[in-house]
Amino acid sequence: MIEIAASSLEDDRTRKQALYQQAGVREYWVVNVNAGQVMAVDLSQTAVLGRSQVLPDLAIDQIEVALTRAQTEDDGAVSRWFLSLLAES
Repeated sequence: MIEIAASSLEDDRTRKQALYQQAGVREYWVVNVNAGQVMAVDLSQTAVLGRSQVLPDLAIDQIEVALTRAQTEDDGAVSRWFLSLLAES
């Protein structure tokens, strides 16, 4: 599950995270668009992840780089770059 947070960051990191955990969601991401950061949590262990457990070839910092690139590049260029990362894995 992924939440995009601009003004709802605190709610996403507390109340919603608890709801998803109770529902059995395995991995939960909160994208802080204001800071360009991604927090990924393994909800079965409540552990912050550096690499996705659901998409094991995906490092969370790659998502942050994509967010940064999206500020200066068009969506197509960012998508091609991101897909090339996945293809290399």
